[in-house]
Amino acid sequence: MKGMYRSRSAKRHYVKTPKRTTLHFKRKKRGSHTCAVCGALLSGVSTRRGKSKRPSRKYGGYLCHTCLRERLVESVRT
Repeated sequence: MKGMYRSRSAKRHYVKTPKRTTLHFKRKKRGSHTCAVCGALLSGVSTRRGKSKRPSRKYGGYLCHTCLRERLVESVRT
């Protein structure tokens, strides 16, 4: 791994090789996305790297469906 990734916050993994034991740095797993209002886990949003697809509706990937419904109903009423 590049030198810029050799930090103490990266996962350290010792690997035995024929000559010596070397140190490999692993990237941390990304956390799952949560709703900004209630903190519920968002479905339909990937946690993998390079997968940037998310729901294409309004507030998709930011609010869960129940909080979105409350916000839309509130905006219609006012």
